[in-house]
Formats: sequence, C-alpha cells, structure tokens
Amino acid sequence: MLDPQEAIARMTPKQRAFCEYYLQNCNASESARLAGYSLRSAFRSGQENLHKPVIRAYIDYMLEQMADARIAKAEEVLERLTSVMRGEETEPVPYLKGNGEQGFSEQRPKVSDRVKAAELLGRRYALFTDNAKVDIAPVVISGESGLEG
Repeated sequence: MLDPQEAIARMTPKQRAFCEYYLQNCNASESARLAGYSLRSAFRSGQENLHKPVIRAYIDYMLEQMADARIAKAEEVLERLTSVMRGEETEPVPYLKGNGEQGFSEQRPKVSDRVKAAELLGRRYALFTDNAKVDIAPVVISGESGLEG
C-alpha cells in the first residue's frame, strides 16, 4: 500500500482538493466540481480520480483512519467494562436544590450495573459455562449386521 505522505506528494493540488471534498461527502461528481473541475466534466473527472491508484490509496487510508477514530476497538470496550465493574466510572445524576433549581452530583455505578459489567467480562473470557462441553468419539461398526433386508 502506498504511504499517505507519498500519495499526497504525487497528487496535483486539484487532486488533493478532490480527495478532501470526497472524504467529507463521498460524492465523486460533487467533489470534482468543488475541487475546480469543470461542470461538464465533473462526473467523468470524479470517476477517473477514484480509479487512480494514488488517489484511491490515499482515500482508503483516510477512510480507515476516520473509522478507527469513530469505532470502539475490543480493548477499549473491555477497559470500559472493567472500569464500570470496579466502580471507577461516575455519571452525573440530577437533583433538586430548591427554588426550582437543579444540580448534578457524580455517582458511581449501581451494584446491578457493576454485576452486569462483570457478567459481560466473564462471558468474554468464558469464565462461566451454562452448558457442559462433551466430547464424544464416533463409534464405527464393521462386519455383517444382519440388519439389511
């Protein structure tokens, strides 16, 4: 795969602009138009740009980076569940101060929330088994059985 910095260096300013607009709207024609390609050739230019290896590599790399920033990884989920289970997380809970005013206090997770987090972690690490795992060896019968009729 092409290094993103190398890809940028090999693109024209118009192609770089196309990439930036495409990453925002995922519309090749609109991105080409916004990047300065003519209205008449925007569709064709957008499609051609998406098929150029340098541009495609850069766009794919940037989309992957954007997804990594938005989507929680398994490690992050496990860390969060562990934090809740240990009671390290807090959340704001509203209360009435009086005179119609509202305040917030930080509270630790309820015991039921901590137990649920522990259960989810336990499932992940197969600490609990509801069904016994049984290994059965196949039985092979050979010879004449007299069952065929």
